[in-house]
Amino acid sequence: MIEFLDSKWGYFRDYFMVTGKWYTPTELAIGDEGFMMHHEKSDAFNIAKSNGFTVYPIESEDEDDYVPEIGLSFIVGSQPISTPKFQGRFEMLAFAKPSEISLQFMRPNTSDSVGASIEEVSAAIENADALLRVHLNDTRSTFFESTATKQGAFLQSVIDYATDALPPVDSLDRVTMHDTEPGLVYVRDSKQGKIYSLGLQSGAPIVIEHGVVLDFTTIDTLKDGIGKKRYTSPAEMNAYKYGLCAVVSPTRCNIDLSDYDNPDIIVPLRSIKGTPNMYLESIPAS
Repeated sequence: MIEFLDSKWGYFRDYFMVTGKWYTPTELAIGDEGFMMHHEKSDAFNIAKSNGFTVYPIESEDEDDYVPEIGLSFIVGSQPISTPKFQGRFEMLAFAKPSEISLQFMRPNTSDSVGASIEEVSAAIENADALLRVHLNDTRSTFFESTATKQGAFLQSVIDYATDALPPVDSLDRVTMHDTEPGLVYVRDSKQGKIYSLGLQSGAPIVIEHGVVLDFTTIDTLKDGIGKKRYTSPAEMNAYKYGLCAVVSPTRCNIDLSDYDNPDIIVPLRSIKGTPNMYLESIPAS
């Protein structure tokens, strides 16, 4: 049955925005003979990878037994596992009845392709920022009704979705930013672990002549951490105004970074004058 359903489901490993109700992993029990992930029913409000159909156990009404259900599964994270018989990473899955969730297609899986294209990266950035714009601009949004943990999970899923579109780290391809003028930037000092808002005292525009895009983030997750603060209105969030940010390792820019230790530049993409100038570039290994 599962093989038949999977053969009709053409979205294996594709990305979806999932809302509704699903069963999410809560606790991983590890023993000498193996491991088991416990699940509980909760609100879905995340970007997740489809993992096809599966059979999963649901606690019965008398709570003394489990009954099997057929539904969709989604990859919502991974965790390292070490037992006498198994070592590696364990994919954490959420399960849902199709009738209890709504799916918004985000983008296809590209991990098996030869390499990411700049068009795919740009589309992922636009989709991720559009989700932030939709869900963080209205106090009536489900986001502001959620717990700090749920809010953090949503923000992390958006960040991961955009970052996953970048070329894999073991390839020579990198997304680079050229001749870009952001309205403001933040600097992250790797030694101190702090971020600083920067501008040019002369009033001249900031120019990133060349830099490598490492990943994506939001100012709120950098400042407050993931799931450590609950936001109750758009005015409490930088992401409401600035949206998705690119983390850039600068090669050439007109910002004095001499006071920082191995700094990265955090670039709010909405602050950029015009369209971000990003390209796919092969960078030889050092």
